[in-house]
Amino acid sequence: MHESDSDKEDDDVMKMFLISENSCVLWLWNPLYTLACLSSSYYYAWISAFEPHLTYIPLVSVGFESAFTFNMLLCFLKEYTNDGDTTPVRDISKISMKYING
Repeated sequence: MHESDSDKEDDDVMKMFLISENSCVLWLWNPLYTLACLSSSYYYAWISAFEPHLTYIPLVSVGFESAFTFNMLLCFLKEYTNDGDTTPVRDISKISMKYING
């Protein structure tokens, strides 16, 4: 079976959104995400312990949840390389299935 021109164009558009494993976006994002993961645990524990006595800023919670959502989307769009292989996988369906299946 041959792909039609519109299928090839759709693939090209999807590949524009894929993020390389060595991308500067990931290089900047990963430390920020790690910091959000570490600090969110303490923040939510603090909120659960002292919430009746505090008026906290809900924007902090929205910020943490936005960071987690953004990271989940990045995982769906980040190419990966299989063990023992040198060519990264750039097929969006394979990337998303690897993320879903673990």
